[in-house]
Amino acid sequence: PASGAPRPAGPGRVRAGRGRGQLPRWLRPVAVTLSAAFAAAAIAFGVKALDTQHSLSQAQARDHMLAAVLTAPDAKMMSAPVTGGGTATVVMSHREHALAFSSAGLPSLPAGQDYELWLMGPTGGRPAAMLPRPAHGMTSPVIATGIRAGDMVELTVEPAGGAPRPTTAPILRLIL
Repeated sequence: PASGAPRPAGPGRVRAGRGRGQLPRWLRPVAVTLSAAFAAAAIAFGVKALDTQHSLSQAQARDHMLAAVLTAPDAKMMSAPVTGGGTATVVMSHREHALAFSSAGLPSLPAGQDYELWLMGPTGGRPAAMLPRPAHGMTSPVIATGIRAGDMVELTVEPAGGAPRPTTAPILRLIL
């Protein structure tokens, strides 16, 4: 129509404005921000799931090794008093080259100190494990692997997190 009336939209003609499924301009930054937040949350949950799976795998491996030591045909159990208080119990197997160590009644240590387990042998000493903080006066079992002929197990008080070599005199020494 030539009279200036609006022409009807026909095939091939595009109407001005939003197309079907498009967001208003003001809503686009909000959508982008929400999408980024959801993506970050998904990544965080994925990382947490992997961390949980890793922790579970470590616990399963520790439990498997604990069972192997405790049920080994050559398993030998020893208990001894710890200097300063408490008792240590060791179950060891030369066949498994490992031991399980637990304790009861160890004195609480001040912040900044932990109990560390060592394997001491003819060729020197090596850190074996850090004891967890006691719960109800007992430590849960820790596993030390790599036992060699002639080794002894020792327990010392070390700076939190452990030390590469003993820094104090042993409060427990057991010949394996």
